[in-house]
Amino acid sequence: MLAILGFSLVWFRFHQMFYTLCLQLTEAQRNAITNHFKGKPLPPLYIKLVFDVIVNWKSYTEDLHIPEDVSRCLEQLYNDLEKEHGKFPCKLWFCWTSHLPLP
Repeated sequence: MLAILGFSLVWFRFHQMFYTLCLQLTEAQRNAITNHFKGKPLPPLYIKLVFDVIVNWKSYTEDLHIPEDVSRCLEQLYNDLEKEHGKFPCKLWFCWTSHLPLP
């Protein structure tokens, strides 16, 4: 059975994780997160992936887009990896981890 977390528990957990990483959110970022999560079912995997996306935000980030579901979170994280390391290393890594033949 899939556990669905309440907004207050998720917000508390986000606050703990940001405190642990010595990160702070701006007011606009806090509002974007609050507006996105209010009244939605929040599965734990989705929360973890969204946190991984949000951690990459800088204080000057204007595009505060939060992916709508798990597959879009994974897609955004993969795109961020490609931007940082390049397409070829990412392809090699994914081939290696999924046991596919190398390109």
